[in-house]
Amino acid sequence: MNKGVYFFKSFLKRLIILITFSYSVMLTSQEIPHLKTILSQLDLDLSECKTDLVVAKVQPDNPEETIVVIPEIVQEKEDYFELNSHILIIETDTGKIKSRFFESSLTNEWYSDAVKLAELKIDTAPYLLSENTRAFGIRVYYYNNSHPNPYSHETISLYFDENNTLKQVLKNFEMMYYGGEVDSECEADLSGVEKVLILKETKTNGYFDILVKSIVKTTTRKEASNGDCVEDEKITNQDQVLKFKNGKYQ
Repeated sequence: MNKGVYFFKSFLKRLIILITFSYSVMLTSQEIPHLKTILSQLDLDLSECKTDLVVAKVQPDNPEETIVVIPEIVQEKEDYFELNSHILIIETDTGKIKSRFFESSLTNEWYSDAVKLAELKIDTAPYLLSENTRAFGIRVYYYNNSHPNPYSHETISLYFDENNTLKQVLKNFEMMYYGGEVDSECEADLSGVEKVLILKETKTNGYFDILVKSIVKTTTRKEASNGDCVEDEKITNQDQVLKFKNGKYQ
């Protein structure tokens, strides 16, 4: 394993443990009940969907509802695709769509090229935006296969159901980043950040503010005159606050 990747993964381990439970028990397209019923309501055929990215997860606080993500293919060729996004809440027992959110490939940034869109994940951590509003997240993970220029990042968008309509209140917020340059087995300049969202007690326009806690790590490795590989690591903590303004967190 690349040394920079190893150090960075070790550094992030404790944060990843905190959020891993949010992705458990997700279903792939082959396992999703009522998938044909769902697609029929969207006027889509399975061949029009990126089936390896279709996911679903039962709402942990309401088992009668299931969150489903349907990526619709807009364009696809070798090493490239663009997707429309269908974010749905369905009745678990019947597959009937209760609420939905649609975004086209022109604005959702769901595309894959040299940096691969590798995974969609449903995050059902308790994002309580107000006393009566619980949101869920859709995370999108991207990476490349470059050894000299490794890169990966993950974004989250938050949604909640209001009167059978899904509203997107946070869009493509970067939660993880890793990248840099590797010149040799020793020499490298790498940096990364991992973020956690924490709901605060303060409110803006009726919704709790979101504290974003970030751990930032930079790693520099150089070969010394005696041939040893010398590494310098710096870790810093950064905080920012997202407030609800004009219908979105920003």
